[in-house]
Amino acid sequence: VKILYALRNGEELCVCDIAALLNVKIATASHHLRKMRDWQLLKYRNDGKLAYYSLKNSSVTDILIYSLQTLI
Repeated sequence: VKILYALRNGEELCVCDIAALLNVKIATASHHLRKMRDWQLLKYRNDGKLAYYSLKNSSVTDILIYSLQTLI
């Protein structure tokens, strides 16, 4: 959920940026990102050795916002 929240504005973030935001190791962030990509929540592109991730579509953001509002 934290990764989806970090990507909610439609920007691309590299794995190292996401790891830094979440205060986790790059390997941990990469593992979770790969799973979300497999679930077709995220899209990614490679730029050299870096992988950049973003949300696949706006419905993911809508679901995230709705879910967070129901928790509050």
